[in-house]
Amino acid sequence: MKKSKTYEFDVYKVKQNIDKEEFLKTALAELARDKNTPTDIFDSKFEAPIIEELEFLSLTGSAEIDYSGLVGYKREEKHEEWDSVKKKFVEKTEKFIDWEAHSGKNFSIEKVAVYNNELSENFPEPKMSSWDKEVETLLDGRIERTKIDDDVAQEKYSSLNEDAFNRAEQKCAERCFSKVKWPGDEQKDKTWSGKVDITDVEKNIVPMYKLEYKYKDENYTMYSIASKNKKEIMPNAVGYTAPSESEIIKKESMKVSKWIMFGSIIPLIIGIILLIAKSTGGFVGCLIGAVVVFVAGIVVENVTKNKIISNRIKIKEQKMQEFLSKLK
Repeated sequence: MKKSKTYEFDVYKVKQNIDKEEFLKTALAELARDKNTPTDIFDSKFEAPIIEELEFLSLTGSAEIDYSGLVGYKREEKHEEWDSVKKKFVEKTEKFIDWEAHSGKNFSIEKVAVYNNELSENFPEPKMSSWDKEVETLLDGRIERTKIDDDVAQEKYSSLNEDAFNRAEQKCAERCFSKVKWPGDEQKDKTWSGKVDITDVEKNIVPMYKLEYKYKDENYTMYSIASKNKKEIMPNAVGYTAPSESEIIKKESMKVSKWIMFGSIIPLIIGIILLIAKSTGGFVGCLIGAVVVFVAGIVVENVTKNKIISNRIKIKEQKMQEFLSKLK
């Protein structure tokens, strides 16, 4: 058992139990299902997957926080108001939110996993958060792992990164804050402060698949944990980069809808002319017509976009199967 400051920790090596073929099927399927990847993504030059071992800290902490914020309670008031179109008084409902201060304390025991290294350009927070989440899912079930007792091997894995340790403590406190049950209908201006007492530390050496590929002279990478727990949950590809054709999809989906939305200008112009002619009713009718036409354009755009994405995914899935068949 190794020591870091006042903490002692055991080191475990997680067993790889996902083979390269299974990893490739899962990773490439994610590329195919990604709505923004190009339809010719599988024409990329893929390198052979390699295994990298990454260190993750698993910490259990007792979190205690003080929190405060504003809680709002909704209420309604009814009153009568003159309607110039209907030429009569109509009932109107006005909605309000009454805000008041609220504070309290919260306690919880949290277990988190964090990558045992400093964040950097290659390992930014969003990417590492997804890695941490996947490792937590892995460790949440029974896993095959071996305790490292060899002195030489233990020395290799003896360090605890201070930046990673601080992130773990922060994550424990944030989760404690997220479990606060706030009163009221809405909340805002939430703040908190607190402390975390670490009660247990261990380090897990996790095997990760790394898949590098080149698409049109640009390099991209996919990572995925090379192990699954007894729950047989297949890990997701994490921290991966991929080419995107989101703008092309957007332009394709707007080819028809833009003309429909543009057509909403016509009833609006007619309505303005009627308003000038002091035909209030005609103006309201044209205004409603313009809104209906504009909304119809948005609906057509969304339907078209979903159809385009669905067709693109089908094409990519077919090409993925062709690509996998060549590897056999």
